[in-house]
Amino acid sequence: MAHAQSVAIDPIEARQAFSSIPTSSVSTQSAIILINGQSITPLTPQDEAHPVPMGHTGHLVWSMIALRLADEGILDLDARVSTHAPDLIADDPFEVPEQIKHLLLSNAGFVVPDWYRENGPAPSQDKPHVYMTKARSAGHIPYDDPAGRALLAYILSNITGKSPQDLIQAELLAPLGLGPDAVRIDGANYPAFLAPAVGLYTTEDGLGALATVLATNRLQNGSRYLSRDLFKTFITTPQWFMHPMGRRQTFAGQLETIKGHPALLVGDTTHCRGPLIYAAPNDGIGFVFIPSRQTQQPAICNNNQYKNEARKLLDSVFPGATQKDGQNDANKITSISRLSGIYVRDDSPSLWLGQKYQAVANTALEIKMLGDGSLEVTRQGQEAKRYFTQAPLYFTSEDGQTLIFSVRFSNGYIELDGHIYRYAGFLGNTRTLVKPAAWMLLLLLTAGVYAFSQDGRSWRSLGRFGPIGAVCISTGVYLEATYLPHILYETNADYLIILWRIMLNVGIMLTLSVAFFALSLTRRTPSAQGVLRHLVPLHLILLCAAAFYTVYLTIAWGLAGEIRPY
Repeated sequence: MAHAQSVAIDPIEARQAFSSIPTSSVSTQSAIILINGQSITPLTPQDEAHPVPMGHTGHLVWSMIALRLADEGILDLDARVSTHAPDLIADDPFEVPEQIKHLLLSNAGFVVPDWYRENGPAPSQDKPHVYMTKARSAGHIPYDDPAGRALLAYILSNITGKSPQDLIQAELLAPLGLGPDAVRIDGANYPAFLAPAVGLYTTEDGLGALATVLATNRLQNGSRYLSRDLFKTFITTPQWFMHPMGRRQTFAGQLETIKGHPALLVGDTTHCRGPLIYAAPNDGIGFVFIPSRQTQQPAICNNNQYKNEARKLLDSVFPGATQKDGQNDANKITSISRLSGIYVRDDSPSLWLGQKYQAVANTALEIKMLGDGSLEVTRQGQEAKRYFTQAPLYFTSEDGQTLIFSVRFSNGYIELDGHIYRYAGFLGNTRTLVKPAAWMLLLLLTAGVYAFSQDGRSWRSLGRFGPIGAVCISTGVYLEATYLPHILYETNADYLIILWRIMLNVGIMLTLSVAFFALSLTRRTPSAQGVLRHLVPLHLILLCAAAFYTVYLTIAWGLAGEIRPY
């Protein structure tokens, strides 16, 4: 039985709509495909000579395979990851346990490798445990998570006893009637563990077949790829949401609603890592956009423009009036905590200190709640912009931009311009973070004037611990901020990270000792004469404050007490 299709998109109309996207964005290396039921219509000249890097969209491959295995009773989506990969993931009683469904939702919380974030060359070292480093607890914001995709492929391979490529052939390509090159893994240019996640390549025919299944759940012979109930769970049932009117996530991608019809977005609209699929699964319509046949990440990202045009086309063929998704549910929100504060972009989480600082320096924005309930958003180097309340935790500006706060996590996340920001508070302000820290370390160095004091051992200890602590901390922070990614991903010298972190923590302990020495010595009379005699108590108070402030910053940035490299 074929998929019942009530509406269809005219290819000529679609071609005209997409031609409005600037030609500087849609280049000769781009491709657009239209899906109407089982009909696949290229809207641009096809070129099968170039395999297409899948990038973020490769997540769909492993999601479809995982759901098919769940359909066969082989995989439990609620199972803990540690059950299937105990060699990589250990249960932590103080953390939310990672489950298979978190890998499908791309919110297991793993760190994004810095070379992947920057679209740089992949390292030759294969270090799976490094990629299992956590940036946040499982269940938070979904994002482009290559480590989570790699872990999912690893688990599915272990469960079935098949290599990742054989698994793709058996559970995806063969049912779709596709050849082995339709989706293949490049194992030569990527570490073996990550290759199934970041080294997936496809063809235009392969993408068209994937989009067809996403839009219809039908194979060429008319049979279903997934059972009816599981397809509904897979495609149209939100498994995670940020706000009733905001981002919702299924096991396949982001879910939107157009005049009551579900629409699924698979891919990345902000970084353009790979192609984009936009499908209306209940109506058998889908679109595929390939920003570049040759690169993982093109210089110009127009995926969001493409998605908006596809949405307009669907809106034009669906009957009824446009409506706000989730408005009624949003109006039920009553518990609203802090909204004002400093937020930092965090849609690609990292534990590297250098990346954290760059995020604060370049992406921080400040939100202030005004008396009329509107918000004022100030970005660095830009004028403040007003956002007005449309529903609880949902705001829009005069030019139509939306600012959405997460219902969960104490409103700790916002979505603005398609990007995710997290609440940073004090740590999001470089003026209270970096500049004072440098002055505090310099102040600790001045404790050296007491290194050879004749007033007692406590004074001499203060004079030695201050400079040594300052040097250890500044050196450790410099190494952490400069060399961590290189050592972690490109070498086997993890012991160097352990050594500098030991040095850093020794410096923290010495600095904390300075604070206690300074407090105890404020009641003693130094042997200094004249004006210096009256300046020493003030100097001790300043040393105490500098020591506590420095230790506080190392704790806040997650440096204190951390010795392991990952």
